[in-house]
Amino acid sequence: MKKIVCFLFFILSGCNFFEDLSEFFSPKFDEKVYIVNSSDNQKSYNQIILELQSLGITCNESTTKAYSKIEKHRNVWKKLADGEESQAIILEDNVRFEKGFKKNLQKYIKDLPEDWDIAFLVIGRENNKYGCFIPVGDIFRDIDEVKGHPYVARIQKTNRVYGLYGYLINKRGAKKLLKLTKNIHTDINNIIFQKGGINTGYIKAYTSMFKLLEPKLTKTEIDEMNKLSTNND
Repeated sequence: MKKIVCFLFFILSGCNFFEDLSEFFSPKFDEKVYIVNSSDNQKSYNQIILELQSLGITCNESTTKAYSKIEKHRNVWKKLADGEESQAIILEDNVRFEKGFKKNLQKYIKDLPEDWDIAFLVIGRENNKYGCFIPVGDIFRDIDEVKGHPYVARIQKTNRVYGLYGYLINKRGAKKLLKLTKNIHTDINNIIFQKGGINTGYIKAYTSMFKLLEPKLTKTEIDEMNKLSTNND
């Protein structure tokens, strides 16, 4: 009996191991990946590199120079706008991946409508009962299902959705964002999501119905979000 129990425990405990292996050996991942350092925390940066490697994903480039956080994003947009790549994934170094990330991300990318400019892997919504970040699959007034695209949700006109923690952007979207954020030094989220961006229809934005990422926020970031939420009420 003891041997049977031990055998069952081995099988069950190995489920995550085999799931991780299936992630590593899933179809080739061709997207170019950039890492944006959200702070000087080298430990956080090293951790996301290791997590990507465990999924069989190579980090092509990172933005480690002394740009502001906004300039780090814009620097990648410039490379994409001027280069040969048609699209790229941008991740901030404080995100952590959900189970099935690679497989679900590939489904999401394949399912995107033709008019997309930017496709978020995670977005936040201020002052919602589900917590800081929108649970994938829950439909709010700020996002809506896209007919014929089961893995995709469209971001509607809103003043509460935000977050550049992880997203896919194409060359057209990069050029639009560069134009939109020219001479902007603060509050880039407000520009992209509200003033002149998604709210006007200038930026065609979508988000994943899968739970792909979860940002690990600092107390300062949480306090800032609470402050913004209070100001918008």
